[in-house]
Amino acid sequence: MDADRTHAAVIEAARATPSVAAIIATIGGLTVEKWLAVAGIGFIVVQAVVMVWRHIIFLRRERDRVASLNAPQQPVETDSDRAPL
Repeated sequence: MDADRTHAAVIEAARATPSVAAIIATIGGLTVEKWLAVAGIGFIVVQAVVMVWRHIIFLRRERDRVASLNAPQQPVETDSDRAPL
């Protein structure tokens, strides 16, 4: 398949996803209102997980930054530090 046909197939699959999910939920015994409530709760959970993950990454970076500031620094050798030859 060429790139245009692949792109079109992916777009059509993405457009069909909500209706397919609604049909599966209805067959599973959930009404559309309950399905939307479950989807909303799922969205909130995903957002909370992303927020916690970003916070963990921030704390790790901050810990590494503080550790690098507290680490003993090697003096930089310059020409004036050398004895004349």
